[in-house]
Amino acid sequence: MGLWLGLLAGVLLALVKMAQTRREDQEWDAGPAEWPPVETAAPEAVAPEAAAAEAAAAEAAAPEPVSTDSTASSELSSIAECESGGDYTANTGNGFYGAYQFTPETWAGVGGSGLPSEASAAEQDMRAQMLLEQSGTSPWPVCGG
Repeated sequence: MGLWLGLLAGVLLALVKMAQTRREDQEWDAGPAEWPPVETAAPEAVAPEAAAAEAAAAEAAAPEPVSTDSTASSELSSIAECESGGDYTANTGNGFYGAYQFTPETWAGVGGSGLPSEASAAEQDMRAQMLLEQSGTSPWPVCGG
């Protein structure tokens, strides 16, 4: 009987440690950028001058926004909505960029330079229209048909 109690206690201890590790992992995934968490002052405790300086620095560091004034046809608008949710700045790290999820090779093939996600909405629309005229909807096998 003593052996069974010892085994049971060992198993329970292992389960508790696993649950604690899982909780810590979840806190890490959803937690603050710094680990371990650091207490910070409440936003209202920050001096107005410091808040203004911080906002100005963030604004200065922000990249130029990409124009989202779309000139797409309804067909291309549907493709863009399906491919990226209509986000002309989409860059998820999967090798596809912009509203139409161009690869850099396809983008260059229709005369684009740089990354599609850095081009204006009008340029992305124009190059997607060119691709649509050249290849039909085949470049968008899920969203084009």
